[in-house]
Amino acid sequence: IIIEPEGANSNGFFNKDVKVRISVKDIPDNDNCAALKSVVSRIGKADNETLDIEDFSFIKEYPTESEMIAASAFEIEKVIKADVNESNEAFIEVTATDRCNNLKTSKKFLKIDVTKPEIEILFDENTPSNENFYNSARTATIHIKELNFDADNVQIKATRNGNDMGIAVSEWRSEGADNYASIVFNEDGDYTLSVKCTDMADNESKEISASDFTIDMTAPVIKTEITQVSTEADVYDNFDRIKDIFSFKSKNENLNNENPNNVSFDRMNNYFNKTVKAIITVEEHNFRESELYLKLNENHTVKDGLWSHNGD
Repeated sequence: IIIEPEGANSNGFFNKDVKVRISVKDIPDNDNCAALKSVVSRIGKADNETLDIEDFSFIKEYPTESEMIAASAFEIEKVIKADVNESNEAFIEVTATDRCNNLKTSKKFLKIDVTKPEIEILFDENTPSNENFYNSARTATIHIKELNFDADNVQIKATRNGNDMGIAVSEWRSEGADNYASIVFNEDGDYTLSVKCTDMADNESKEISASDFTIDMTAPVIKTEITQVSTEADVYDNFDRIKDIFSFKSKNENLNNENPNNVSFDRMNNYFNKTVKAIITVEEHNFRESELYLKLNENHTVKDGLWSHNGD
């Protein structure tokens, strides 16, 4: 009995219906064959009931010699339905009996997998401080549901500030068909993350992407420079006119990134009798003009200037 399935990949898996060629011959050592009486096949998978299918029968009581010769061999091609028999222990079993009731059984196991891997990306920190901004490191856990999993066939792509980044992925941990690994994002930056996977049967998953996010753990740096529009100055006049407080919050409003810069002046240069100009420099990657807060003492006004930008 020869059982020859067609279409296995390099890992020995099938991901679609399997054609199987079955060849049976009754060839005794002395060439005095009794011919085949029946050939019965069974197709199934572990823990699944199967039915016997009679593929060949020759029960003529007084056959001719030519009929005996014709009945000494039998061939058939069968198709194993992949969706019905998906299993790493699918099988086809063939039993042949000759006219003298000599019986032989041959069984071939098949690994059939038609299911694509399923991927989800989970984060330990899911509460942004503002929109998609986080003020602490985040750990992404990649969960791939796949029985025939191969870590070498997982493709993880991550970018930081628009550039591909080298990522340190933990060792994969498997619990049956559930496979886990983690990635830590612990530097300031704008991140993207996507994952896809191919299983050992060459089934390819959908590419799953996490929502883009930003980690900002750095407080803004604020510098101020006060200059008088006129060159005239009246020392000790109008002391409270320009005792200002400048503060800035980044997009990540709960970062503890608020960094008030209390503008302090030495006593001899703190008094002006003319309009003064404050040049404010904010070093902050996630800067918004609307989030700079200017506080003046009561009864004083300020005229907003224009922002210019150069990187951070």
